[in-house]
Amino acid sequence: MAYLVARLFGSYYLSKQRHDSKVLHYYRRPTWRSLLLFLTFVVLSHVIAKKAPHPYLSAACYILAAYFSYLVTEKYEEVIFDKEKRKVSMMSSRFFEKHLLGYRRINVVELEEVMGVKVEKQKIMGSRGFMVSLVLDGITISLTAQCTFGERSEHDSIVKEIRQFLDLPTAAEQDKATTRVLTQTGGRNIKKRRNN
Repeated sequence: MAYLVARLFGSYYLSKQRHDSKVLHYYRRPTWRSLLLFLTFVVLSHVIAKKAPHPYLSAACYILAAYFSYLVTEKYEEVIFDKEKRKVSMMSSRFFEKHLLGYRRINVVELEEVMGVKVEKQKIMGSRGFMVSLVLDGITISLTAQCTFGERSEHDSIVKEIRQFLDLPTAAEQDKATTRVLTQTGGRNIKKRRNN
């Protein structure tokens, strides 16, 4: 019962669809609140369009409702780690793009470029949101466009699964390795300067 209540009234970050030795696949679908908001826009626009005195006003109502529901509804998002293709694919599409146009945005990253994975905090209107990000050489890329508020335990478990799947070091191990490399490089540079 608690699981059902959490799924209906809480927001989830990513759900796992497939996990084996070759592929790790996560997905996120719009929540019922987003779909309810979409239906509300459609019904309201239909009611207002029927009452409009001019056909251009009714057409404008439909166009505005479609535009606002496009902006407000959450995205369908997928993340696929594929060891055979040696790629990470991050796909996203909005409700209209997926069901009417069959369109989705795809970002692809080579697995060799992934140096780590971490949970990032986002501050939005005084609340803390969390999202999982891939650490590449010099930049971070978030797996999803949307963050979730509240607990970060779900995000930490996703980070742990990705680290195990890709055999990545933990954040503490990565920091120690970076510090060690910087210390060694810095020491060499100092010796070279003294010799010159």
